[in-house]
Amino acid sequence: MMILKLHRPCAPTVLPVRIGCAVHPATVLSGGNERQQLLIERVAATLRDLGPELSDISLRCCCYLDGLELSEQSLGWSARSGKVVLRIALQRLKRYYESHIGVENGRIG
Repeated sequence: MMILKLHRPCAPTVLPVRIGCAVHPATVLSGGNERQQLLIERVAATLRDLGPELSDISLRCCCYLDGLELSEQSLGWSARSGKVVLRIALQRLKRYYESHIGVENGRIG
């Protein structure tokens, strides 16, 4: 089980996420408030929608800020395959946010 850290400089918040299988729906907060809880639930729902195959590369590149090369090595993928999978994941994320949240002026949020 890996820990997804979503934090502001003063108040870290953690979300347990299983990598390589279904995302665990439970959330654990350390010093979080209601707004942080909503953010964590939103991220968990997004990762569930992506599924285990696409959430791995998305977490590594978008949340942990690992590069594609490091992510490919960690996942045991061949060179340059991460670019294709990440592109698919980002397209799915865009579609998810458009359908669940709506996009105004090309911005999410």
